[in-house]
Amino acid sequence: FAESEVVSLIAQNKNTGDIVHGLNEAVAAKAVALVSRVDPQQCFMMTGGVASNRGVTRAIEEKLGAALEVLPEHQLCGALGAALIALGK
Repeated sequence: FAESEVVSLIAQNKNTGDIVHGLNEAVAAKAVALVSRVDPQQCFMMTGGVASNRGVTRAIEEKLGAALEVLPEHQLCGALGAALIALGK
């Protein structure tokens, strides 16, 4: 989905829920495509702000056929990793 597609769908009075679902599916498809290039047989964890979007996480789980681990601190994982690197650990 591109911004122009969303604007066009809104102009066509398409259902907002359907548009959001399409966006969630597009994000999930991109994430799963990236994961499949690495090793799709592993367990999966999602970090960052998008992990708060249950629509995206459900779509990813459906496409992977596996559950995602989402820690309560998912929004802090990147910062914690950067701090550990800065500490030299």
